[in-house]
Amino acid sequence: MTMVGIVGEIVKVIALLVASTMPASLNAARWNPETVDWSKNPHPVIGDWGFDRPGYPAGLYIHGITVKEGKKVKNPVIYDNDVYDDVFDDEWMYAMASLGRMNLVGLIVTPVLTDFWTFSQPGWVKTAYESVDNALQSGIDPDKLPPVTVGTEAESEKQAERKASEGAYLYVKLINEQYKKHPDKPLIINIGGQGATLASAYCIDPSIAEKCASCIIPISKCITGTTNGLLG
Repeated sequence: MTMVGIVGEIVKVIALLVASTMPASLNAARWNPETVDWSKNPHPVIGDWGFDRPGYPAGLYIHGITVKEGKKVKNPVIYDNDVYDDVFDDEWMYAMASLGRMNLVGLIVTPVLTDFWTFSQPGWVKTAYESVDNALQSGIDPDKLPPVTVGTEAESEKQAERKASEGAYLYVKLINEQYKKHPDKPLIINIGGQGATLASAYCIDPSIAEKCASCIIPISKCITGTTNGLLG
């Protein structure tokens, strides 16, 4: 797939949950229409997006997240996965945080068995703790890594519905804290597996839908090639 194709897929799957000072009833949690001509949208707001905004790195632009060349993204990031030993996104995030290039504020493990899978892995929670331990032993700055928080645990998606957990309450806490301090810089959520913990957090506090940006693909894809303006 070409870089343009990759960027196109990113646009399709990132669900930007918009935030603004407008009352919730007037502001739906959705993408605004793509800005094709930036001269007609000189003052974008949260929810606006497009490509090749003048003055910013070429490629995908998401208002409130993409920064100018040489600037650092300050949006806090939560990483949430069902298992931590099958991909390298967690290691990549640890390195970025240790280098001061990512504000990693939450590590959540969501051990929920996807309904169409034919296997389970009882040690999913353990993989999260082992992942962090391995990172610390490799020299990653311990002050830059948040502790692991266990999210929704269930043997099926149905059992996971509306199931409160420490991870769900952490979502609510961190999203609301960031929105209160910086509504123009939404918290970024990278989910690599089940979204059950975030869904449960929404059941606890539906208002979080308008206060964060959720990415359901490896966030590392958003820093490669033409999308390097997302995380600096």
